[in-house]
Amino acid sequence: GGGTCSSNLCHQYYGFSDPIRWGNITLYASPSFSQGTVSNEVNFSVTVTACGDATYQCAEPFTCSFDWGDGQVEEGVCSTSHIYSSPGNYLVTWSVRDANNHTMNPVFKTVEVTAAEIIPPPTSSVSASVDPTTGIVSVSVPTTTEAGLPIVRVYVYWGDRTSDSYNSGGVPMEHAYATNGTYRIQVDIYDSNRNFISYTYLDEPSLEVTVVNP
Repeated sequence: GGGTCSSNLCHQYYGFSDPIRWGNITLYASPSFSQGTVSNEVNFSVTVTACGDATYQCAEPFTCSFDWGDGQVEEGVCSTSHIYSSPGNYLVTWSVRDANNHTMNPVFKTVEVTAAEIIPPPTSSVSASVDPTTGIVSVSVPTTTEAGLPIVRVYVYWGDRTSDSYNSGGVPMEHAYATNGTYRIQVDIYDSNRNFISYTYLDEPSLEVTVVNP
């Protein structure tokens, strides 16, 4: 029910010299969470959706507590992040209160989050160049990706509706265009683990070539 709090003990607990209303204000909040920018990081936010009524309102700031489910706890702001030591699913127990210690009912809620490793995509160094003497364009692809995996298949789309395929990197990849102009080359690479990498001029500016046949 409702009522007022006027005892010294109650004032000591809430830190107010004037009576405050208790028992009839419930705070409503919802969580949101997402993967962070590093491996095993979870971003977690609590949003207060309703609190009190036209007469009795919650008082900011809001304070949140988090039990991250891995033995770590935290209290403070309601938008935070946590990095787990290993990937997996974790049960996060959270709560929120206002400046007058109004809370949710029940006070604590639990939600499952997933911590995941962020594995960067495989990369390789590709480039293109034009021989000013012959007008021939060469594409350079190394024998391995930057992760050290052998490149086992390369497809080069020359931008003039022709293409060539190669069984590895590190081999001559050349093309003579029939007419002068600017061409955008696409290079698709497969490594020995069947990872796929595609490069265009947006990734490597030298893949946009201007050809002037001598």
